[in-house]
Amino acid sequence: MAATDEVNVRDFGACGDGAADDTAALQQAIDSTTGAIFFPAGQYRITHGLKVDLAKRGHTYVRSGGAQLINQSDQPALHITGSHFGTAQPEDMSAEVAAGQLQPTVSDIEIVGAGGQGDGIRLEGTHMAIVSHVTIRDCRHGIHLPHHNRNVIIADS
Repeated sequence: MAATDEVNVRDFGACGDGAADDTAALQQAIDSTTGAIFFPAGQYRITHGLKVDLAKRGHTYVRSGGAQLINQSDQPALHITGSHFGTAQPEDMSAEVAAGQLQPTVSDIEIVGAGGQGDGIRLEGTHMAIVSHVTIRDCRHGIHLPHHNRNVIIADS
């Protein structure tokens, strides 16, 4: 992935100071780009879950440089949805999924629930999702896989 394919959430107004509500800025960063989303070191407080729609974004890589996402909502901090609803058989792979939804990745971030009502990460309809070097605590579910996720890798988390 080229460096130009990565956006910094601070460029969209996220403060990362732990006090400001960064929800709108973070969702704007997610919605306005494709490729990687970078969270620099800091504490990003959210009051609504962040939605990552792979059908709109394509390949997605969420990574951090020592960031903490503080979820003060009853929703998943990161809700990643794709359109893979077949089996793991190659013939069930749609062209849409094969062209840009494979391997959504979340790495090197800490997600903390404030109140324990929301999930850390929820994956739905994904294929080959990777969650690596992620710490999740004080959430209802750390990583929730409710619907049609195939070949998920959870490593060093």
